[in-house]
Amino acid sequence: MVRAYQPREKKLLYEWVNLNYPTDPRWVRVRLGPIPGTPEEIVYESLRRWTDMVLIHDNTVFIIEAKMSPEPGAIAQLEVYQRMFKDTPEFTAYKNLPVKSIFLTTKFDQTVNDLCQEKGIQFIVFKPDWVDEYWKEKYGLT
Repeated sequence: MVRAYQPREKKLLYEWVNLNYPTDPRWVRVRLGPIPGTPEEIVYESLRRWTDMVLIHDNTVFIIEAKMSPEPGAIAQLEVYQRMFKDTPEFTAYKNLPVKSIFLTTKFDQTVNDLCQEKGIQFIVFKPDWVDEYWKEKYGLT
């Protein structure tokens, strides 16, 4: 059975941010990195990276990546996003603020948590009521 696309990670992200940072400025699904200028660079526009969210709270920039599963690859994504942030012209006004990363997921994974701690990334498990139903559906347990 083919499942219709449902943006669950986006839903997870919005619910968590609206619960914890309801009034803070945020940008969703934004590209990070310098804007290509030469024709050769334009070909590589895809080298700019998409982050799930950039949030400003207490004079700190938070780059947030949301995953239903605690995928270790998200750690590398966040490291790249953090590095590219200061070269992003759309965020020039914030380039002197400290930048921190948040990995938001629905399940705890000790290894991923430990790696996040080593890299200075906040590992946050958020499990709204609908998440259990998602896992049951995904693994055919309903």
